[in-house]
Amino acid sequence: MADLRKDFGKRLRFAREMRELTQADLGKRAELDQTHIAHFEAGTRLPGAENLKALAKGLMVSSDYLLGLSERVQ
Repeated sequence: MADLRKDFGKRLRFAREMRELTQADLGKRAELDQTHIAHFEAGTRLPGAENLKALAKGLMVSSDYLLGLSERVQ
């Protein structure tokens, strides 16, 4: 589980930076608090299904990419 959290965090940060968004910007897009984004990126927490969907939508990437099931970002 630790590896999944770590990998998810790296992919989330990469996608966020690729879109040139701050954690606060992504939080607004995904309707999540910036602290949630920080925890996800740090690998200390994983989002639930609804939050995963909101993050993917906010970043315009697939949830499969964020979960490491696909290497295709867009």
